[in-house]
Amino acid sequence: DPEMSRGLGDVYKRQIYDISGFDFEILMLEAYRRKKYNVEHTKMTRDGGKDIIIKQNDIWGKTISYVQCKNRRGKIGVSCVKEFHSTIVNDKINRGIIVSTSGFTHDAEKYIEKNGLENIVILHNGKDVRELFKMVSNLT
Repeated sequence: DPEMSRGLGDVYKRQIYDISGFDFEILMLEAYRRKKYNVEHTKMTRDGGKDIIIKQNDIWGKTISYVQCKNRRGKIGVSCVKEFHSTIVNDKINRGIIVSTSGFTHDAEKYIEKNGLENIVILHNGKDVRELFKMVSNLT
């Protein structure tokens, strides 16, 4: 939808921290959609930490991933990662992705590494977020 794309480009041009959490989720939703994923935006409250659900069919069958969008100035800590991992396990899905504009604490990254969760809880920050934003804007 060209009108939506133009609007998303305008959102991108503002300072990233100045956009609402909802606008950040919409940007991520559109970026994943443009990567040809089947995406669904979850309800705003009591979403269990999942903001976007990605469903894929590939040679291994149906894959479901949750995306949690974090647009804040402070780094994401280990408690957030543990809670999200718990949601992934409880819902019996394949993986989760935490997309953060501000990065992750050392403890959060160590938790992933120590527990062998690199393919279960994927941490996207900085460069990853910029790459996704490029997909929804005309900026390079």
